[in-house]
Amino acid sequence: MQLIPHWRQFHRFWSIRLSALGAILIAITTEFPHAATALWMALPADLKSLLPPDFGRYLGYAIVACGLFARVVHQPRVAERAAAASGDDGVGAEGEPDLSGPNYLDR
Repeated sequence: MQLIPHWRQFHRFWSIRLSALGAILIAITTEFPHAATALWMALPADLKSLLPPDFGRYLGYAIVACGLFARVVHQPRVAERAAAASGDDGVGAEGEPDLSGPNYLDR
C-alpha cells in the first residue's frame, strides 16, 4: 500500500469534505428521525409538495456521490500548500524537473 501524494493535506480535499458532510447528513436522518420529522413539519406546505419525504437522506447520498467525483478534480490550492510545507519547488535532485508527482504537468 502506498499513500497518495499530499496525504497530510487530506482534510483539505473536497472529496473528503463532501463525503463527511453526506455521511453526517445520512447519519442524522437515520439515527434521529424525530429531528428530521420536526424539520420536515416546519417546512412550508408548498415546499413539502415539491420534495420527497426522505429528502434529507437522498440529499446525503447525492453529496457523497459528489464527493466521489470531486476526487478526480484538480485542486491546485491543496498542491500549493503541500509544496510550500515540504519546500518542494518542482525540481529534482539533479536539477531536472521532478516528474514524479501526479500534477507535474501543472508546474
